[in-house]
Amino acid sequence: MHTASEVAATHDSEVGLARGAAIGRYIVLEMVGKGGMGEVYAAYDPELDRKIAIKLLRQRLEPARNGEDAQTRLMREAQAIAKLSHPNVIVVYDVGTFAGRVFIAMEFVDGHTVSYWMHAEPRSWADTLKVFIAAGHGLAAAHEKQMIHRDFKPDNVMVRNDGQVRVMDFGLARLSGSEKTPEGALAPPPGHPHRVAPPAASDLVDQDLESTRELRTSATQLPQRPDTTTPLAANLTRTGSMLGTPAYMAPEQFLGRAIDARTDQFSFCVALYEALFERRPFAGDTLFGLTANVVQGVLTPRPSQTLVPDWLEKALLRGLSVAPDDRWPSMDALLTELERNRVAPEQRGFRETAASKLAGTWEAPVGGRRIETAGKEQMRRAFLATGKSYAATSFQNVSQVLDQYAQSWTEMYVDACEATHVRKEQSAEILDLRIGFLQQALESLRALCQIFREASGDVVENALGASSALPRIERAADIEVLRAVLKPPADPEARAAVDDLRTRLAQVRTLSNVGRLTDASQGVATLEPAVRHHGYGPLLAELLLLKGSILMERGEFTAATESLAASVWTAELSRHDEVVAEAATQLVGAGTFIMHHDVVEVWAQHAEMTLRRMGGHEALWSWFFNNRACNHRKDGDLKRAMEDVRRAIALKEKTFGPNHPDTAISIATLANILADRCELEEAINEGQRSLRIIEEREGPDHPRSSLFRYNYSDYLNLAGRFTEASVAAKQALTYFERESDPSGLIVSAILLSLGTSYLGSGMADQALSILERAVKGLESNAEDPARLGEAHFALARALSANARDLPRARALAKRARTEYARSSTSVRNTRALAQIDAFLAEGERSV
Repeated sequence: MHTASEVAATHDSEVGLARGAAIGRYIVLEMVGKGGMGEVYAAYDPELDRKIAIKLLRQRLEPARNGEDAQTRLMREAQAIAKLSHPNVIVVYDVGTFAGRVFIAMEFVDGHTVSYWMHAEPRSWADTLKVFIAAGHGLAAAHEKQMIHRDFKPDNVMVRNDGQVRVMDFGLARLSGSEKTPEGALAPPPGHPHRVAPPAASDLVDQDLESTRELRTSATQLPQRPDTTTPLAANLTRTGSMLGTPAYMAPEQFLGRAIDARTDQFSFCVALYEALFERRPFAGDTLFGLTANVVQGVLTPRPSQTLVPDWLEKALLRGLSVAPDDRWPSMDALLTELERNRVAPEQRGFRETAASKLAGTWEAPVGGRRIETAGKEQMRRAFLATGKSYAATSFQNVSQVLDQYAQSWTEMYVDACEATHVRKEQSAEILDLRIGFLQQALESLRALCQIFREASGDVVENALGASSALPRIERAADIEVLRAVLKPPADPEARAAVDDLRTRLAQVRTLSNVGRLTDASQGVATLEPAVRHHGYGPLLAELLLLKGSILMERGEFTAATESLAASVWTAELSRHDEVVAEAATQLVGAGTFIMHHDVVEVWAQHAEMTLRRMGGHEALWSWFFNNRACNHRKDGDLKRAMEDVRRAIALKEKTFGPNHPDTAISIATLANILADRCELEEAINEGQRSLRIIEEREGPDHPRSSLFRYNYSDYLNLAGRFTEASVAAKQALTYFERESDPSGLIVSAILLSLGTSYLGSGMADQALSILERAVKGLESNAEDPARLGEAHFALARALSANARDLPRARALAKRARTEYARSSTSVRNTRALAQIDAFLAEGERSV
């Protein structure tokens, strides 16, 4: 007997969900695809204000054979997939259940599958290979995380309208080595190593005939065995005899043997062979015939009329070997071979020029393999010599970021040259703009690497953030933005002087990014007279912006706002929109500390209008929304703060990736807003999420990890989870007492959290001395009235619980009440006021 929801879900799977239907918090817009695994819908996420894709799987949840709950298994696997932060892997945002079915919320890709892309118009072998190489890098990234796709095929790769390639549907993926050979696998009988019986009908659960259009047949054509009554299915996704799509499956999948990354390599080679030769490498009108050809390695003849070079066919044939040991050792090895030969002579020249420009700074990977040099080794030794416990992790993470940066720089340089000299689709003027931007990016990279080779402790602490702050390479493809960047003076002598000053300014900016603020301040002071002397407005605006940013980092907010405002007006006068938008956005952030809300709103409107006029620049938009959210939070408008911070997170996930430190910062902002709203479980979840990202990227011993750990302890205290809160607070305190001022703001704030957790656990004696220290430090450093109110009321409760100096306790509580009344009217502050009133009333009754 079926429940009503099951009946409804079955009906929905046949006709599709209507526009406006809800899948969890997501609102269905339209069905965009339907196949054997289920339906794919375009949907709207109202919390993050973005369009997403939702795959609603047809297969219902069933318990795993090992007894593990199916949803637990799915969540574990989805979390592993979500950790695949790579430009060629689709981003998974969420997973859940709907009417007994599993749904996966993911990035919406505005484009088509490779299957569609191949048939939409004729493709050269070089264009086809370029798309598949990109997809191959996505597979290689998964293999690095010990994940196997299991079902790679053209329908599981998307080509965006801008040409970007994304591998999707890791729905069959399992952590490598996490499964034994399935029970009932199609093992060959004795005496015939390649004889295979067809699978049972119960194993043929997904029927996506469109993706295996050459394999349509009926069950009567198959050798019979009990229960074989299902038409030939394209996708076999259930844990059982086989997993995959028959046309792209490797021999070991048909034979039910152990699989590994070389299984994905085989499927990749089948798909690429089909795309290049317009036929598959293994013939078969039935599943039995296909299976026999695959496991015996019987290949179809190469087409007589083809432009595909011999070296490419040879590379694919090795990847199609029956025995996994005879294939390429890894996807990286195969990709190296494909990339080594695919470049035309003129393109090879562009790539060699790019490599020569990067040489001695940071060499780009070749064929997916990192290039080791003496300079990189010098950098590694400098990081380790600082003695920072997270130095090794920091160097490893920075190396990955710089590898990807150098690779992106190379690809963009080659593309810019090809667009003008090979494809003839771009003018020489546009080429100059693109190369000019890339040259500026290269100067920033050089300055950063030079500092890294002489790294200090502060440099190591800020290394990942500084690497992520390098100019974003994709801007070199945004012609509209490049045209908006003002050209240097026409006079050759003046232009040379401006170019030299801009290079020096980039070096000073790098000093600021790595945390050497004193050196950066001195650099700005040295440069400012020369910049003013030349009178080139755009460059002066950039210098004033950097000066304001450095002052912000030093906590000199009044001076910072003066410099940033001067930057805005100087940039407006010279029509330097990008600096206008960035300086105004920073003023929104600075205003959270020292400006009235209405003044900040004016700067916010200025920044927003400029960003709208510019178009694009999603990274700057993300910080605009983040900073405006902080201002709304300060003013107590938590609804608007929530809307803005969710926009910031969505843009940062898209621009930087879901596991980037910048994304974690906005997630932490979201957690703070949720805490103010007293949505405490959500605050804890988001706080834990932001902490996990920082720990994975920066290392658990990094100061930013300790800072996020303190925030997490604060949310736990609010939820009454005092034991957990004390553990997190102690870990944060251990680091900051060792590395910073013991009487400073951050140590005092952590002491307040620890004292609060002790007080909540009934350990008033231990709490008292800790809270005395916290109050003393916060009174000297804190400006937030709510934070002072929290500290004074916590100490009042500790004094009262210890029956010590009750008049002082009462005075502290009254002071706390005044401080909370001066702060914003959030749910958190309103509850605190109610608790103080109850405390004071109880004191009056006991007198």
